[in-house]
Amino acid sequence: MKANRSGFLVGAAFVGAAFVGAASIGATACRPHTAARTALVVAEAPLPPPEAAAPKGPLAWESFDSEIFVRSAAAKKFVLLDNSAEWCHWCHVMEAVTYHDPAIRSRLDARFLTAKVDVDERPDLEERYRNFGWPATVIFSPEGKELGVFQGYLTPDELAAVLDEATGARAPESPSESPLGRTTGNAPALLATGPLTATRFAEDRTRIDRVLENLWDSKAYGWGDFQKAPVGWADLWLLEKARRGVPGARERVAQVLDAEGQIHDPVFGGIYQYSVGKTWKEPHFEKLGALQALSLWADAEAAVVLREADAVNAATPAALRAQARADRTFRYIQRFLRAPEGGFYTSQDADVGAHLGNGDAKRGFLDGHAYYALPEAERLSYGVPRIDRGEYGKENGLFVLAYLAYARTGHPEAAAEATRAMDRFLATHRPKEGLFRWFSHAPVAGESSTEAANPRVGQLADQVYIGLALTALADPSVLAASSPLLEKRQRDRYAEEARAVVRALEASFAAPDGGFYGTTEDAGARGIFAQRRKPIDENALAALFLLKYIQQSGEKDDATLQRALAAAAAVTAPAAVDARGRMVAPILFAADAAAKNARQ
Repeated sequence: MKANRSGFLVGAAFVGAAFVGAASIGATACRPHTAARTALVVAEAPLPPPEAAAPKGPLAWESFDSEIFVRSAAAKKFVLLDNSAEWCHWCHVMEAVTYHDPAIRSRLDARFLTAKVDVDERPDLEERYRNFGWPATVIFSPEGKELGVFQGYLTPDELAAVLDEATGARAPESPSESPLGRTTGNAPALLATGPLTATRFAEDRTRIDRVLENLWDSKAYGWGDFQKAPVGWADLWLLEKARRGVPGARERVAQVLDAEGQIHDPVFGGIYQYSVGKTWKEPHFEKLGALQALSLWADAEAAVVLREADAVNAATPAALRAQARADRTFRYIQRFLRAPEGGFYTSQDADVGAHLGNGDAKRGFLDGHAYYALPEAERLSYGVPRIDRGEYGKENGLFVLAYLAYARTGHPEAAAEATRAMDRFLATHRPKEGLFRWFSHAPVAGESSTEAANPRVGQLADQVYIGLALTALADPSVLAASSPLLEKRQRDRYAEEARAVVRALEASFAAPDGGFYGTTEDAGARGIFAQRRKPIDENALAALFLLKYIQQSGEKDDATLQRALAAAAAVTAPAAVDARGRMVAPILFAADAAAKNARQ
């Protein structure tokens, strides 16, 4: 079957939404010992060996919600928050080595309430602390003021120094006065300024594209000459430029995707999280669901875009390589990250046996460097690294979009899988009550074996990723069913669901001064969490989704249009662009979509 050259993400219906994926790879990487991570003067210590990540037994952690600061204030105890990830090697090491250390346990039990969160379960905390990498250790005063944030793995001696200084320190009046080092401070204000015109947004697009261009590594390929990581949304922006005939873009697409191919798993398939150094030859072996989706999406698009631009539409060698990678990634996702009921899982760990009670481990602990060097039969004799079976909106929206892109390469079965996943999500992730029913982050209670979602707080990320996926499914050029009547019924249903997301955004996430908050209102929030933040990437996504919805539905809703353009104007401000570094492509796509939808 000949691949469809146009691609469902281009043309008037879906221009600009191809980047979807807002995890800051590199910023959110699993981090080892880092000398510059705190303002404290601590002695460098040798890193523990890989086997130190083997679990030693359960620890008692509190849940991290608004009530923890009620308890801490009453008990006059400080709060330690361990931001970790299920897939993170150094998070496992810190729990097994540092948090099991008797001296650390004694300090924590005496003066602290200790909480651990999986950042994949908490997009709001992931957004707040991602620039510190994982694990990120946060110390709060009993009243909920942030005293300091510490990046990466901390040895017992280092954490002891942090705890001792915290218990003798006052709460800072401002972030610059923190006695413990860096704090998150305030996020960029994200306020729309200037005219909301097509000319303005076209100028923004040119300016921000120049930022990304200046980060291009012409030797090793990719963006930035520091730690190499797949920046999927930048890949997709480059693909968009190739579609538009920008000189040199086709060549760069092939270069960067072939370079990223060096950190694909040659046995199971799928892409690793990043490479440790300045080349693509030192992979770190976690497999994040969002990265699998973005990799599949980019390679599937490249398999179409890199074909010969003639009547024959023949596949070039670069297009064939992209198709082969996409095929392997699709098989990996179907084998390891697909839930039996139709949804998608979140991630796969690097190490085997790094979690207590992991039934997939057969022979104890084996670190990722050793495991992924083995052929398939030997790998399977150890079992498989733990799969995080959380089913979240961000990842499921991304997988749906990626599967639709893959379907356009001659694999219509992927479109059927995408609709099955979306139908599963719609049935399991919406609270049963409420006029504007935003999606919960995890399946609601009673719908899944996955941990039930907190019905009180909704996450912006889930709404916009699912909203973009719904608009793609409602696009007549995307969903090709055997029966035209069935196809129209499906499209109409997804279009109506997209409309419900628009109304939920406006009712529950919109900020009075423009843009969108990262969470719904939590009346019980305390400390620094009492002020809702406006995350940059998710606001770019929200603008794209609203513009896409208006364009596709034909609704003449000027208030929604102005809200989308205001969000785009806010994220294109220089402060927001500077804050995202090489992750600016989401903002680029927002500017691009706004330039096409705003009035002159």
